[in-house]
Amino acid sequence: MAEYRRPENTIRRIWAIAKSPELALAEDDLYSIIYQETGKQHMRELTKAEIVQVCETLQRRKDAVLRQRRGRRYSDNGNPFTAKQRCKIYALTKVLGWDKQPERLKGFVRKRFGVDSVEWLGCEDCNKVIEALKAMIARQKKEEKDHG
Repeated sequence: MAEYRRPENTIRRIWAIAKSPELALAEDDLYSIIYQETGKQHMRELTKAEIVQVCETLQRRKDAVLRQRRGRRYSDNGNPFTAKQRCKIYALTKVLGWDKQPERLKGFVRKRFGVDSVEWLGCEDCNKVIEALKAMIARQKKEEKDHG
């Protein structure tokens, strides 16, 4: 079986990271990052160590964008068996308008189940939270219908 080799840091790799969908850097922006990191105007002047440095900088920026998009909300830290249930819980909280106030969900879970985070709930408790949120949404819609 062939051994996996990490891609070598080259000028081609710099361009690949810079043009990735997460960064989508313009040529001028890329050259400003290169100048900022190495003090050199052209990529052909870069040494191997400087290429590695630029690649690492670009990769850190790319990872930061991915982390920012992914956010802390849909954490991978919880019970892997409840991941889909947690996504459903977060979708229901968005319908309720709680997505901008994560403290509301935390308070609800703390009051009902005695834990500080949805990630710590088991399958049965996640189902109970989902059903409770569905009931809250139904009540909210009924109130809007009665008042509207």
